[in-house]
Amino acid sequence: MKALDISNMKRDPKFMSKYVKKIGDSLIAQEDVFYLFPDKYIDKKLSVIDVTCSLLACMAICKDDKYAVMKFPCKVQVTPTSIEDVVIDNVLYKKINIEAGTPILDTTAYVKDGSMVYDVFEYFIIQGKVPWFLDYEDLFEFFKNVPEYTGTTVGRDPLVFEILVAIISRDETKLDRAYRNIIRNKEDLKNKGIKYIGLLNIYYSFRSTLAKISGSYFREGIISAIVNGPTKEATDLERIVRD
Repeated sequence: MKALDISNMKRDPKFMSKYVKKIGDSLIAQEDVFYLFPDKYIDKKLSVIDVTCSLLACMAICKDDKYAVMKFPCKVQVTPTSIEDVVIDNVLYKKINIEAGTPILDTTAYVKDGSMVYDVFEYFIIQGKVPWFLDYEDLFEFFKNVPEYTGTTVGRDPLVFEILVAIISRDETKLDRAYRNIIRNKEDLKNKGIKYIGLLNIYYSFRSTLAKISGSYFREGIISAIVNGPTKEATDLERIVRD
């Protein structure tokens, strides 16, 4: 199993027009390309590996040091030329190789499957496992697409997912600081690093002392409250409990 260095890979907005051509209902690779997605997709049943694979359409499509991003909450059919395991930043990924002249998508048709919404939410938001190729705005757009691509009413009001994404997105140099508080313009989105935490991360997601020690992870909450120090001002909930 080899490590794959993605530090020099650049996002190319014209990737699809350069390397992909639509013929009928299929998208055909004009040159050799490959997909990258976390191996955990398979454990979560978000993707199935077979002769013809059923893959969550949230992947990086790559050619040498360039890539584009698919960000749709649905499954697509792909018949790979070959499949490899690679490691990116200590995380196991699947590398799906597609030869020139063969489809990168067997068909652009897809099935609206509302049953996958929780699995996607649990992996990306609750666990905070966001793949390297999704940036801050991509994550918003992915969840904004949920109603259209799953046929459910979940996320019809995008504000809900916008709040959740904002909660788990942190300054990579200081995890207790929300990413939204350090960006001021589009350039900041490119220059300021982001790291994601799980929604139920006891150390960073819960700000008040009461919230840290009143949940299921009491021991971890106590440690977090001691390390980070008690909150200086009582929250509304703390005032109610105290009174």
